[in-house]
Amino acid sequence: MAGFLLATSLSTIGLPLTKALNRLRGCVVEVRVWGAVPPLPPGATLVLTSVNVLGLGIHVFFQASGGGPIHLKVAQPTKAQVALNGAVIGSARYVQWEGKKLPFISGKPAVFVSLSDAAVRDSPASVA
Repeated sequence: MAGFLLATSLSTIGLPLTKALNRLRGCVVEVRVWGAVPPLPPGATLVLTSVNVLGLGIHVFFQASGGGPIHLKVAQPTKAQVALNGAVIGSARYVQWEGKKLPFISGKPAVFVSLSDAAVRDSPASVA
């Protein structure tokens, strides 16, 4: 029963969340995991390439400037909030970056993905 409720919960969170993140496909994004910047080479930028729901997790793939693809796995995400420029996952059982579980930081959202400030500033429609 608990598994069914968890799967149902993920399906109601997953669809709006994946739609919100898929709007950022091909865009330079900023990512925070438990409030911190994930491990990246200095000056690297991330382009969101795809988002998938698989089992009880959300999988987000990025292309790093000057590097290869990067995989973000969010296990059992809950408390998701979506906006036009990104999404926040309030909590998760755990978060992996490139297969490595990142340490939990109390009081911080599990994952934050948003359109990069540089991408917004450089956009033709920007008034900044």
